[in-house]
Amino acid sequence: MSIRRLLSDRLDLLIVAALAALFVLEVVTESAFTGDRPVAVPAGLAFFASLAWRRRRPLVPLAVALVIIELSNIGAPQLAETAAFLFGIVITIYSAGAYTDGRATIAAAILIAIAIPAAAIEPGQSVLISDIGFFVMFFGGPFVAG
Repeated sequence: MSIRRLLSDRLDLLIVAALAALFVLEVVTESAFTGDRPVAVPAGLAFFASLAWRRRRPLVPLAVALVIIELSNIGAPQLAETAAFLFGIVITIYSAGAYTDGRATIAAAILIAIAIPAAAIEPGQSVLISDIGFFVMFFGGPFVAG
């Protein structure tokens, strides 16, 4: 294994650990998570653990992120609203663009296309075109950059 690969693997693990710690801190200290902590903590930690595969299996964290977004819509509303998750999903989407090719890139684009309306929909609120536009840019930008 090359030194560059070893450093990048360690940096990835450091980023995953830092984001997971930030996420747990957000969930434990913010009152919006009262009642949702038993769902939010394991779901969030599963997402951040999946980020460790972002270079080798970039569809894994992307699929887990989609589950987190849906879980946020149906059961733990603040789950996908944390700063840690936002950083994590940008890294995930960038990685899907950077580390896939061929059919995997098409699969990643499909997952991102599914995630856009899922992220834009806030239960009990109407969806505006500007909501969809925001998430097209927020999710599409890192994918194209990757």
